[in-house]
Formats: sequence, C-alpha cells, structure tokens
Amino acid sequence: MIDLSKVVVVVSTHNRPHYLQRCVQGWLKSAPTLRRVYALVHHPEGDVGFSCPLECQIVHTGRVPEHAGCMSKTWNLAFQWGFRDPEVEWVICSMDDAEITPGWPEKLAAFDADLYLAPAGDLVFMLNRRALQKVGWFDERFPLIGYQEWDWQARAILGLGLDRVSLDDAHGWHHNPIGLGEHWIHIGGGAAPTTRSEHLMGAARWWLLEKWKRDAPDMVGMLSSGQITPPAHPEFEWYPWFSRFCP
Repeated sequence: MIDLSKVVVVVSTHNRPHYLQRCVQGWLKSAPTLRRVYALVHHPEGDVGFSCPLECQIVHTGRVPEHAGCMSKTWNLAFQWGFRDPEVEWVICSMDDAEITPGWPEKLAAFDADLYLAPAGDLVFMLNRRALQKVGWFDERFPLIGYQEWDWQARAILGLGLDRVSLDDAHGWHHNPIGLGEHWIHIGGGAAPTTRSEHLMGAARWWLLEKWKRDAPDMVGMLSSGQITPPAHPEFEWYPWFSRFCP
C-alpha cells in the first residue's frame, strides 16, 4: 500500500483560480494525509482570490501573461519540487481542470506499477522515483502544449516495461487500467479557458515526426500496441544539477 504521507501533488494552473481552488480541495479531501500540495501558477494573477490551505504552497513560475504554455517545462519543474524532498516517494502531476473524488488511493492497490495515468494525456499522472530514473525528464524540445505526453508515455513503456505502467488514456490506448478515470475526471470539456495556441502546433508536430519518425496517427497506433520502437534522437539531461538517482 502506498504511504500517502510520502506523496506530493503538484497542480499546474494558469489564470483560473476557481479551478485551482476546486482541484486542490479535491486532492486534500480525497487524501488528507498527503505530504504536500504545490500549485505552479503561470500567470501573474493566477492565484488572485485563491484561498490557499496550510498544506499547499504557491510557486509562481514568472511567465508573462501571454505565454502560450509549455507542459514539458511545467512537469519537469513539478518533478523538481516534488522529489527535492528525500522523503517523498511519489509525485502526482495534475492540471487544474481535474476533478478529484475520493476512492483513488484504494484503486492503486489493484496493480503494482511505477506510473499511473488517467483519464487522458497528462491531465493527471503519478510516478515514483524509479520512473523518473528510468524514463527521465519530459522533452523540452516540445516547445508548447502538445505531444509531450505521448512522447513521455512511449518512453515510459520503453523504460519501465508494460508490466510496470498503468496507462488509461482516452486518446486510444489502455495498458493495465485500474479505474482511476472514475476519480481523476476532466471537467474542462472545452469550457475551460486555455493558453494552447493551435496555430503554433506545427512546431510540436515537427519535433514528434523528427524524433519518432511517426506522425500523430502512427504514434497513436504504436502506443496502442505497446510495442515501442526507440526514438531517433537521444534524451537530454535537462537539469544535470538535479540528481534523478537520489536518494
């Protein structure tokens, strides 16, 4: 059984403090013994009106208001904040438009893994130190919001093995699902404001094709099969001063 007192949650938010409030409260109500919650706030006014619980710490990332977003850098920052505490064994990365309901900790007992993900993309995922060691950082050569999660999931299957991941991704692949999508729920549904700029997605598509030699549909097919062909480009050690192999 996972010790929740050794689990940290990191929530990413832009300029929607009402979403942040709901999400943070959901995590704390569903798992009161969590070690810590961090809120990565990417907008100067992103926490205006947010009533920060004692268990939560605000981290302002300093992005300009018109920043288009970069989830690779966001999740790498989440890993650093979460795993900088040597007592932390697991980090949960969560977007603010996730509704968290009670019951998810009990679901984890159904399957022993190093990585849990639901209900789609990188909305919510939970990894331990072994996953960070074996898979590495998110690839910051994906400069915006898009495809960074497919890249990291493919590398997770490659680095950890299918028997060590629970991926329940509504994009079209399901490997060892345990029902976490019943408790980690996307509430945006297109109504949530977003900084994602579709007209800039060409840069992410180009790097996906360059790195994996696959376009998006072909990438979906590979992830669905679970048979991952190694990428054509090696990974970077984006933060060499942060040892992924400690403690």
